[in-house]
Amino acid sequence: MEKERPSRPPSHKWAFVPFVGAAAVNILLVAGGFADFLGVAVAAVAVLAILFSITTPRSKVTYGIGTSALVLIVIRALQSLYFHISPQNGGPASWVAIIGTSVFALLLFYLLYHYARGEKSRAFFGLGDS
Repeated sequence: MEKERPSRPPSHKWAFVPFVGAAAVNILLVAGGFADFLGVAVAAVAVLAILFSITTPRSKVTYGIGTSALVLIVIRALQSLYFHISPQNGGPASWVAIIGTSVFALLLFYLLYHYARGEKSRAFFGLGDS
């Protein structure tokens, strides 16, 4: 009897949202002349994560690229939070922007944890109990 393959976990379905969003925003920033190393890296790895998630969803390479993309997206969110807090451009941003960016970064970190270390995610990729 063949072992039943688990379906795509919710963390993988939700990961498409930051993959597509980060790819779109960072591609537009780079095209608009606001290129920095992190922006180019996020855009490239997010596009790769989308492509690999569609073409080879159970591959260990997809696991690595998806995890890397989420790590870079979390770093980008923390960079955005830093720019909201730092006294650049006339002082710190409003509390609404700071709290909103903080919550967004925490949600992205939560998604990263479940994508990379979640039990259902590891079973989906066939990684076992490591």
